[in-house]
Amino acid sequence: MTTKHTSDCAIHNASALPTKTCNCQPEPKMTIQVVERKDTLGTWSVEAINYKADGEIYLAIFSGPLAKDRAVEYAQMKYGLEYTQE
Repeated sequence: MTTKHTSDCAIHNASALPTKTCNCQPEPKMTIQVVERKDTLGTWSVEAINYKADGEIYLAIFSGPLAKDRAVEYAQMKYGLEYTQE
């Protein structure tokens, strides 16, 4: 089954570091974010919440050189997260 995405769909109209949530469906099945950790400077994480499976949380943490780039690349490969360079 294919979903037709509307013009306000965050999946197809991604900002610099988007949250992947489909506004075209009544309730998101999964939310994915690439965020810089507040507890450790220069550390980035990919955080995913699976609402279909009672809110399971997945977390991948990246640190060191190119941590942000590696986190974005992981999110793209693992979840298909779209990313537009500023």
